[in-house]
Amino acid sequence: RLLLEACKKEGRHTALETAGAGSSADLERVLKCVDLVLFDIKHLDSKRHAKTTGVPNARILANLRKAASQSRIWLRIPLIAGFNDSERHIQEVARLGVEIGAEKISLLPYHEGGKSKSEQLGIAYAYCSGKSPGEKRIKKLQSLILQSGLKVGVGS
Repeated sequence: RLLLEACKKEGRHTALETAGAGSSADLERVLKCVDLVLFDIKHLDSKRHAKTTGVPNARILANLRKAASQSRIWLRIPLIAGFNDSERHIQEVARLGVEIGAEKISLLPYHEGGKSKSEQLGIAYAYCSGKSPGEKRIKKLQSLILQSGLKVGVGS
């Protein structure tokens, strides 16, 4: 938080990238120093979210609403084929984005970048069978988000 405060005092743009699982009190303290929040949404269905990530998403969604009430928001969806790339799920995320006033949704096709991080931390890599949706599928999901009126990016 101190680094963010120093950046704000110097007039620098600040951003927070989060999966939203932390405490709301910690988030509240950091939000005072943040211009933009890049907020990952892995799955809106709490049971599917918990099965895959190990935690339900109630706190995450509450933190998303808190962040959206105090900062600009870009939603980010780490896309994993067969997990969160259904048209229905993407439409639900887009509706949520519109509801909270998100500026953009970024589709982040799955890659194994976290594999080396897991190895460095000495923990098992959770998504060893994960795959990115195909290019045609990603284009379809982009069009669904655009239909909601939100901006959409891929990989950013």
